[in-house]
Order: sequence, then C-alpha cells, then structure tokens
Amino acid sequence: MTSILHDIDQKQPRGYSVKTYGVVLQINIHGYQWRLGLMPHRKEGKSDRYVVIMAGGSGKRLWPESRANNPKQFHRLITEDYTLLQGTHQRVKDLVLPEHLFVSTIAEYREIIAEQLPEVAPENILIEPCGRNTAPALAFVADKIYQLNPNAVILAVPSDHMIKEVGTFADVVQTMFRVVDYYPERIGLIGIKPTEPSTELGYIKMGNETRKKFAHSVHHVSAFAEKPSSDKAKEYFSDWQFLWNSGCFVFCASVFLDQIKKYVPEISQTLEQVNACPSEDEQRSLFSALQDHPIDTVVLEKLSSLELFVVPATLTWSDVGNWRSLHDVHCTGNPDHNYMRGDVVSVDTQNCFVFGNDKSVIATLGLKGIVIVQSGDVILVADRDRVKDVKEVVALLGKRGYRHLL
Repeated sequence: MTSILHDIDQKQPRGYSVKTYGVVLQINIHGYQWRLGLMPHRKEGKSDRYVVIMAGGSGKRLWPESRANNPKQFHRLITEDYTLLQGTHQRVKDLVLPEHLFVSTIAEYREIIAEQLPEVAPENILIEPCGRNTAPALAFVADKIYQLNPNAVILAVPSDHMIKEVGTFADVVQTMFRVVDYYPERIGLIGIKPTEPSTELGYIKMGNETRKKFAHSVHHVSAFAEKPSSDKAKEYFSDWQFLWNSGCFVFCASVFLDQIKKYVPEISQTLEQVNACPSEDEQRSLFSALQDHPIDTVVLEKLSSLELFVVPATLTWSDVGNWRSLHDVHCTGNPDHNYMRGDVVSVDTQNCFVFGNDKSVIATLGLKGIVIVQSGDVILVADRDRVKDVKEVVALLGKRGYRHLL
C-alpha cells in the first residue's frame, strides 16, 4: 500500500532545496515546503519500533544517596516498592516487542541493571565505552540499533524520571511514532505543560501546529531555552507556547546518525573507530576523548523547525533532579509540606524533607525549609532552596580526599 503525500508546512527562509526520504520528495522553493511522492505505509505493529532506557548517568545532585557506584536511577526514591529504573521499565515495556527494549549504560552498572531488570536479555544491555553526555550516548545507541535494523525508529527515555499517568504517556508515544512514520526526517520530543515557573528545567517553545492531524496535537519546535532566570521562568509560565523539555526523544536511527555526522562529525568518526576496534580498553580510550556534548546544543538547536516536532503532554512529571524536586513530588496536597522516611520524630517542623532509614532515629525541632538525608556514612543537612548546589559539596569533598564518599 502506498499513499500520495502533498503537505505544505510553515514558511521557511528564502531559497530552494530538494531532499529525498525514501521515495518521498521534499522541495523548498522561496520559503515554502512541499512533500510530494509515494510513501509506503509502515506495517501496523511494532516491528521497526525500539525503546532504549538511558541509564548511564551519575545523578550527583542527589548525593549522598546517589553515588558514583550506585546512582539515583537504581534507588527507591518515589516509592519503597521499586527503583526509578524499574518504574521506567514498567512504563515503557509494552510499547514495543520485548526483544526491542534495550537499556544503555556503562560497564560499572551492568550487574545492577541485570539484577533489577531480570526480564531484559543480557544482549539488550548496551554498554557504552565510558560515560559521556547525551550526544555521544544517543549516537552510540542509534548506531547499535541501526546495525540491527536500518529502518529502526527509537524512543530514548531517561531512566531516572517520574511519570504518574502511564496510559497518557503511552498514548503520546504512540502519536510520536506515527508522526515519524509520516515524517521520517523529523526528530520528536515530548514537552510537559508546566505547573510552575521552574528555573531548574529547560524549555521548548512550540511553533505552528502541523497540518496533518494526529491523536495528540503536534507542533513544530520554534526554539529551545535553557534554565531561565526567575523573571524569564515566570514569563515562560504565562506563555502557552513554552513547555518543559522532558528529555524523551523519538527518531529514525538513520536520520539521527546523519544529523550527528553533519553537526558533530567527531562523534561519527569515533563510532567508526570504536566499531573497528576489538579491544574494550582502546574503545574506552577513544570514547573518553569525546567532549561531553549535550544533544540539545550540538544538534537539536541547529535543526530547522521543520526537522523537529514536539507533542505537548499534560503529565504529572518530574526529572527528580534534586532533593527539592523529590520533596515536591512527595508533598503534593500535604498541608505541612513535610515528607519523612525512616524512623523520624518531628516537632514544629514545616516544609521539610527527611530521608532516613530504620537503623537510627532522626529528631527535628522547629525546622522550616530544611532537607536532611541520611545515607550510609554520610548525613546531608541543607537549606531546601540550596540543594540544587549540592554538587559544590561533592566537589569540595573530592578536593579534600573524601572520594570514597562520592
């Protein structure tokens, strides 16, 4: 089965160009875009769809519970029943065929993942040569999946986020897969409708809605904005066009690798060398030489609005980025805004987060806006408004020779 495509999207800069995607011809003439041709319908089902859970991060902002050898995605932070990684797996496992679900990480975390996710086949745990930022990590993932299936469409999701509305999330992802079926040259993102003027998150500005209608509204991406000032955050919060960047991506593996080759060619060159090198030590040496490039700045922000799309979603979502954000997750609707885990005795305590255990008692008296975290041989006591700076404590400990605590 084939379908005739004739789609005119929003106005682009002047000039003309012609691109082909399979048997689809895309023409830009004097600022307007047409997509003409015969495009095969993808088969119904999940044959070309993949999910990769990105689980190689270090989670330093949740120190001391999150440490280099056991970072936050492997901890029971939202509930004592399962870890963030296990919660992510439950959220995505039914989106694709079981053999198409992968976890990407580094060698140090392989055993933890195998223990926490026994249902994931060992060969589906992708081991990055070493920890790097999102551009090298996603390129590594896309390359590995592309080698398995050149027609692969990948959903890459962080392992350490919280989403409550699993059904809504699944519906949004299905829409994103369908958008990429129709527009294989585009990379898609999930944008979260903000619930507060956050200065801790990145933002996506929506552009025009696509002409073709899908189950959820789909917009071009007008711009990206990094963590804003307080005034800018309030401005974004009052503007319906701005969404939080969830860090979830959907893309054709081949298209993504082409974009990496175009904008960050050193990553493509390194992947070629890694693939040709049998020694894990040499692979690690090659990969470690790459800069810690975030995908947003080195690729996504360089793409035109017609090469990106975003699906706005109303979700109870958190990146669980620091102790304050975790506090907020737990205290929705709590009049005192207190969260206590472990053996805690509190008197006249408000707006506090106490994260302990059953091995010792934590007592609080007359505290407001304080975070207390007891983890192993460390106790962190911090102002709730300063926990975003916990990396400063981690850095200082490293300088003073306490690396065993990190």
